[in-house]
Amino acid sequence: MAARQVATTATLEELRTTFNTLSATDFGDISQLSSSISASNLVAAMNELEAEVAGFSVSTITAQTDLGAAPATGDTFVINDVSAGGLKEMTVANLFTSPTITSPSLIFEGSTADSFETTIAVTDPTADRTITLPNATGTVSLITASETLTNKTLTSPTINGGTIAELSSLTFEGSTANSFETAIAVVDPTADRTITLPNSSGTVALQEAAIDLNGTELTLDADGDTTITADSDDVINIKIGGNDRIDLSTGLISIKNDGTQSAIRMYCESSNAHYAALTAPAHADFAGNITVTLPSVTTTIVGTNTTDTLTNKTITSPIVSGLALSDSSIVFEGSSANSFETTLTVTNPTADRTVTIPNESFKLASYANKATLDGDGSTTAVTVGSGYNINQFLVTINGVVQEPTEDFTYSGTTLTLDAAPGSGDRVVVKY
Repeated sequence: MAARQVATTATLEELRTTFNTLSATDFGDISQLSSSISASNLVAAMNELEAEVAGFSVSTITAQTDLGAAPATGDTFVINDVSAGGLKEMTVANLFTSPTITSPSLIFEGSTADSFETTIAVTDPTADRTITLPNATGTVSLITASETLTNKTLTSPTINGGTIAELSSLTFEGSTANSFETAIAVVDPTADRTITLPNSSGTVALQEAAIDLNGTELTLDADGDTTITADSDDVINIKIGGNDRIDLSTGLISIKNDGTQSAIRMYCESSNAHYAALTAPAHADFAGNITVTLPSVTTTIVGTNTTDTLTNKTITSPIVSGLALSDSSIVFEGSSANSFETTLTVTNPTADRTVTIPNESFKLASYANKATLDGDGSTTAVTVGSGYNINQFLVTINGVVQEPTEDFTYSGTTLTLDAAPGSGDRVVVKY
């Protein structure tokens, strides 16, 4: 808008032209005037404009906390563009539809104007990123905060440590969403407990289910004792080929087989090069079950065909086939265990000697026993010991040897002469 002047020498036509230019150019087209301006003269219009501009004073905007109502789509906002040095108009659509905030953070004062604020910061992105808020009312969860999450589904989560509180079981749906689930339950602990899963792939064994190791080893900790616990009336069965082959019960180990005699092998200390086996007899040798009782002392078991030295052994009713005694005597205790024994001594032979025992029952005659009879012309009987053979008696009459059977007989404890010795004859019987 420029100031216009009419020269004193101007004509009326020049005055008309200057005035029209003032109206059309300097004041503008009246038809373009906003209908919101109700003033009918320039002064009133300026006052109206000043009143409108005063509504955007700094003090009013600072004190304003609520628009009162959500702005309509067609509403506009007038802002002061400091860099451009003037006011600018911004529509609601431009202000609230997909706005771009160039500042790296948003700061919220909260309901109390103090020194504490909440800042939402954005890490400088290296690509376009989108964070979508859910279509729900709730509280945003933070990574490092201690929070309680409800009804959350975690897909392929990685959990590093932590404690699951007030939870007695974990339920797994499985690959099929149906009415069947697997629950891992935890009994309420009475002390701190630790269950360690091995560093390997495999299937967890269950207490009530059969365990199939699938050819793998069952390794027990070599640094500690391992206990297999069962009730006193239980039998622990070790199956081989699907059949019970080793049964463990209270005080008893039963070893069974598949058609061969059962045995226990005990190996030597040198790389298990040799073993000693305790083998059950063959079926045909059994007349019934047998029991072999080990002695209650530290000892060595002897075999039927081994050469051994036996000490302090009592053999009842033995049958000896071939006997060689290295000692020179045999001591017989007798029926009474006392200080009196009978010793059978053999003189050291100077050559091989054979003493043959006759095929008959008899007492061994020492001839230390003696019976006598003084003849009276009628007595023929002499009392002697029992259990002897008639040939074991040495009978003399006045020093003359009598012949058994021919000159005397023997029965019980009586030796009978064929003829009565005469008066004065001396009969001597040794046996």
